Amino acid sequence: MALFDAYVFVDWSAKHGLLPREPAADAVWVGELIPGKNHNPTTSYHRSRHAAISVVLASLLDHIRHQRRVLVGFDFSYGYPSGFCRALGLGAGGPKAWLTIWSDLSHRIQDTPSNENNRFVAAHDINKMAGWAYRGLFGGAQQLE
Repeated sequence: MALFDAYVFVDWSAKHGLLPREPAADAVWVGELIPGKNHNPTTSYHRSRHAAISVVLASLLDHIRHQRRVLVGFDFSYGYPSGFCRALGLGAGGPKAWLTIWSDLSHRIQDTPSNENNRFVAAHDINKMAGWAYRGLFGGAQQLE
């Protein structure tokens, strides 16, 4: 018996702008396996993060309808360094610091359906706020200097 009823894994991408219609590297890919139903994982290519989110959400809702236990994985960081919430001026954080940080980031970062975003500007601003302007946690933001 499998540990989970379904597995969904997402190879995320921060690429700026819509990706080509034909599958390309540095794109969002979604892989899914339902042991006992399909013996090979299905994969799908997505030109934007918004398109991938729609597919993953629909898939997860279907798994809920079928009462499946699902392991979901994304290839991006799930944590923040100690003191990050305080460095952003959001207080001590506590057990729900991640939610406070997510809320703050969702207001700072704009990501459009055409895959354009302001992540480097947001990262640069966060680095400056936290006093990390030239050695920042978000190194890619240094290109704005």
